[in-house]
Amino acid sequence: MALYSVRMQALADAFRRAWSRYEDSGAATSSDDRAALPPPVTAAEAASLELRLGFPLHPELRTLLRQYDGRHDPLGGEGGRVRAEFLPFGLRLIDVAGIRRHYDGIIRDLAEEAKEDFPADPAAYPDTTDADDAEAHIGYWVPFAADNDRGIAFVDHRPGPTYGYVYVFAEASGGWPPVETAPGLTDLFERLARPSEPA
Repeated sequence: MALYSVRMQALADAFRRAWSRYEDSGAATSSDDRAALPPPVTAAEAASLELRLGFPLHPELRTLLRQYDGRHDPLGGEGGRVRAEFLPFGLRLIDVAGIRRHYDGIIRDLAEEAKEDFPADPAAYPDTTDADDAEAHIGYWVPFAADNDRGIAFVDHRPGPTYGYVYVFAEASGGWPPVETAPGLTDLFERLARPSEPA
């Protein structure tokens, strides 16, 4: 248990450093973008979200929410510009309320639709799908960013080899399978801090 706690703290610390470098780089955020991001969530708000999900937040995602409670502004800002739009694929950070809304909406809808393809017994999965594939455990997807067309970026929370991986699911363009974008939020924001490299 002590080793697990040390590892989780190390992940949180690594993300905090990556986010700081990302902000300092000015790679994609403007002062207007940063001003559009609300204050951090409280520890109680994070705990309430975990209770709703039924499992703990990945330490990188928890740390992100403790930096800013992300924003999803579907109506856009002045001049039609959507504030805080600095992630790839036209996605924007969403706040805790947005995470709940997307989890109770699109995530649960997709999980229900997938029951026929991915029954409780992994031995019955389609030949092309492994139990570790993201689409085989949709209930562990926790969205942290979204667009206006049911597209999301999510962190995989299923314990196993893809724990903490970041994926993008674009329903408007077919969605399946979700696209693995980074092995974690730390890696994603490290790359975003270097705009010459693709995210």
